[in-house]
Amino acid sequence: MNRGDVRILFASTAKAGAGTNVQRRLVAEHHLDVPWRPSDLEQREGRIVRQGNLFYEEDPEGFEVQILRYATKQSYDSRMWQTIEHKAGGIEQFRRGDILQRVIDDVAGEAANAAEMKAAATGNPLIFLQVKLSADLKKLEALHANHKRGHHAIESRLAWLESADHRGEKAARMWDAEIARREPAPKGRGTPFRTPRGVYDDSNREGFLADMLGAMQAAIERRGRTAASSGQPERVMAGWYRGFEIQVFARRDQIQFCVHGGAVHEPENLLYWADDKFSAPGFLQRLDNFLDRFEQRKAEAGAAHRREKEELGRAKGELAKPFARQRELEDLRADVREVMAELKKMQGDDGYVSSWVPRSAGSEVSAASRREVPVRPRG
Repeated sequence: MNRGDVRILFASTAKAGAGTNVQRRLVAEHHLDVPWRPSDLEQREGRIVRQGNLFYEEDPEGFEVQILRYATKQSYDSRMWQTIEHKAGGIEQFRRGDILQRVIDDVAGEAANAAEMKAAATGNPLIFLQVKLSADLKKLEALHANHKRGHHAIESRLAWLESADHRGEKAARMWDAEIARREPAPKGRGTPFRTPRGVYDDSNREGFLADMLGAMQAAIERRGRTAASSGQPERVMAGWYRGFEIQVFARRDQIQFCVHGGAVHEPENLLYWADDKFSAPGFLQRLDNFLDRFEQRKAEAGAAHRREKEELGRAKGELAKPFARQRELEDLRADVREVMAELKKMQGDDGYVSSWVPRSAGSEVSAASRREVPVRPRG
């Protein structure tokens, strides 16, 4: 093939569909049958749509190759090409990963069934059309159901988003109060930390460390117990720092310190695992890091509030959108009823000639069916 000694190659997908380098002098490829998988089709065409063609090297600007696909009218070829289309469509939907695409078409649901086989075998285009219209309606009904599920999800989300102003204002007031409560970190001998047993600074860290370890041990002993008033894990008083009460509780293999002011905060940087090392300077630095970021937390809460307000506007806009293919859905529903009525007339009268035309002109399947085959009486 590459030398030009042989100019025509007949091959199966299994024998030459992948990895065969015969492209040197190829000008056309003919698909005489339909594979089951889009990848097979892609690999077939990869024998000719690839680098290394002699004619491309001679004329890069004007070079092109021909790819021809064949199908027999009123045979199962159309069904096979439709299967390839649906499978390839599902793969492309998955590859794109579009955030707006929440449902991928069910490829398995497009498998051939007995009704389609019968329709293709009878040669009666009205029966074939009835099967195609029913399949189209089933897919469109699924899209409609997904549209309604999307609306239900938006409605559920709206209740939360509509309270954005209330929650935003509440968060702003809370952070303002915590900022006003916070005492500055004193300079000199370190920031004092007061426990029920005394006040500690850099000069007596050992006593401070002993009090902290004692509070953690008490929390471990109370692990699993909950406060009757709140139902939350029972917290142990550890001390006071920069205007806030510091508490601690244990859960499984974790120790969590809380900062209690106008609200109770459980900072992630004050969470210790069982194998974490606890030191007095490190603990106080973690506390300072959290307390000094109140302004940042307030700004983050404000940004979250603005995002929710924007999402609220988008959600209301989406909720106001009708199903884009509602007219097509109604037409398909009517077509399925009417084509069944036409088939009953044909069954009752062998001489009946149907002149019925589907109203769902937007359906590719029904439109193609009307173009390709006329509706004639049986026999």
